[in-house]
Amino acid sequence: MIHEAAFRDSPLANPKICPSENINKIKREDLYSYMKTLYQPNRTVLACIGADHNEFSQMAIEKFGSIKPLWDEELKFKEKKPSGKIDTRKAVWTGGSKIIEKDLSDLNQGFNNQLPELTHLIVGLESPSFMNERDFVTSCVINTLMGGGGSFSAGGPGKGMYSRLYLNVLNRYHFMFSATAYNQSYIDSGIFYIHASAPPQYLEDMCDVIGQELIRMTGPCDPVQLNRAKTQLQSMLFMNLEQRPVLFEDVARQVLSRGRREQAQYYFDRIEAIQESDIQRVARKMLESPPAVAALGRMGRLNPYERIKKIIATKSVPRKFFR
Repeated sequence: MIHEAAFRDSPLANPKICPSENINKIKREDLYSYMKTLYQPNRTVLACIGADHNEFSQMAIEKFGSIKPLWDEELKFKEKKPSGKIDTRKAVWTGGSKIIEKDLSDLNQGFNNQLPELTHLIVGLESPSFMNERDFVTSCVINTLMGGGGSFSAGGPGKGMYSRLYLNVLNRYHFMFSATAYNQSYIDSGIFYIHASAPPQYLEDMCDVIGQELIRMTGPCDPVQLNRAKTQLQSMLFMNLEQRPVLFEDVARQVLSRGRREQAQYYFDRIEAIQESDIQRVARKMLESPPAVAALGRMGRLNPYERIKKIIATKSVPRKFFR
């Protein structure tokens, strides 16, 4: 929903999951056409760890060079040209809203269920592409700095309990059931967003709380919080790369997107170099973009997009409970 609101009429606005009404329409020919269009050698990375590059390349040629793809095994597919076309348009940030008014009270089923009905709100800003390396790394530090989670998350060291969304939101406002920051970066653009939830009657207050936290990103940054966020991001980087599947994916993704792979120490050093001024500069740049808002649940009379847009434009929120 948030990508549809943020990148209207761009490839990134397409749904990640196939719409249910299209599932029964998909035929065998459609699958083969899709694979014939996208599964090509120039769009493929073969990753291997712990082997000689030249030896591995020769093995790949021997094992894969003579294999015919499934769509070429049958004559009718071999002669047929792919019906699909790769969308190479640049993803452009537009901002906007995707609001779905829906009664979610029936999701809380069971005898004597005490869980409340919630309205979900996502507020997004344009963040740097991973091609802009320094700003991209800064946005990752901002994401860790904001952190967040659910009000009923299990605590403990390393769980983000000292992040801004925990300290300023979940620990302070009883109606906030969750508030979590995310940052997703692409070759053309990126999106930083906060996903929050609260009972429907607190939707306006939730907009104000999230809006204020976005504005606060441009303000002073506690050195202790900044160092903690950088250390946490660095430790997550090394810890994740201890898993072989993650390491394979890291190699493939970097080669596909950048044409080369940088070692973990390379990004460790760039995370360490981030300063308070970098946080403030990138945060100000993100707040200059038109906001994107997605919401699901009961809205009442409030338009959350207009509320968020006004808060970001004026850089202020009503002081009814921010004292």
